[in-house]
Amino acid sequence: MGIQAGSPYPPPRVQGHNPAYAEMMLCNIGAPNSETSAVAFYRYAHLMSLCEDREASLLFHKVSMVEMHHLDLFGQLALELGAEPRLWYCRNSRREYWSPRHVKYAHCSVTDLVRHALEDERAAIRLYECQLERIADPHIAALLQRVAEDEREHAKLWEEVLGRM
Repeated sequence: MGIQAGSPYPPPRVQGHNPAYAEMMLCNIGAPNSETSAVAFYRYAHLMSLCEDREASLLFHKVSMVEMHHLDLFGQLALELGAEPRLWYCRNSRREYWSPRHVKYAHCSVTDLVRHALEDERAAIRLYECQLERIADPHIAALLQRVAEDEREHAKLWEEVLGRM
């Protein structure tokens, strides 16, 4: 088990502009449960666990790098789909920018941080599976499936870490 799945990422390309698909990619970029939130949480968890558990801290750091790559891929898809890839999403027909309040900041144990990470990875998997049911573009679907594979690897990793704690 690694930090990411073994298969290569499909290129971020699309069949054409599609506002509905673009909104989904913007959600993956800037919504409360987004890659931006994941990166911010993992950076926080990395720093919070640095003194207590250097191994967990290193894992938080490594996973954050994978999540940053996902953020870049979804940004490229949003752009190809015709959207400006800002850190925002649509809620109640209005644009809302991503906010640090979306991050689970808490002065808690490394075990709690790992539990939060596992919950967030499971939520990301559910989100991408839901999007896969709604997206007919095979290029986007292939990339979403590949990113979901990484999230599954992360969930397994955090389950393993919890088992050792």
